[in-house]
Amino acid sequence: METALDAEESLSAAQLRTAAWEAIEAGRTDDATVLAMRALVCDLDERTLLDVTDGMTAHEAAGAAAVPFPDLRSRLQLGAEAFDTAAYSFRTTGAKQAQDLVRLTEYIAESSPDLTDPAQVTA
Repeated sequence: METALDAEESLSAAQLRTAAWEAIEAGRTDDATVLAMRALVCDLDERTLLDVTDGMTAHEAAGAAAVPFPDLRSRLQLGAEAFDTAAYSFRTTGAKQAQDLVRLTEYIAESSPDLTDPAQVTA
């Protein structure tokens, strides 16, 4: 049985972002938050910036996303916390949380990653 929080796997990151905005407009902030996190993961996967694995948590995805986008680490972690609230808690996410996460996914989709990982720089 598919729930309102389930997203079709065939949707692109852009489609997931659009669906997230539609969910916000309909007052379904938990759905929007989940869709936004899925859009983020999908976008990073499409751009080969994230190696998605089965069972990957939102916090693991946020941590991995912070490698190419280090200045966004705290916002990514807040997004992961909002996802956990929306997906696993009896509490709901607010409209601002959902909007912030969708805006973050849009910003990342339009941004160039920082691919200078100090651990990979050789002397």
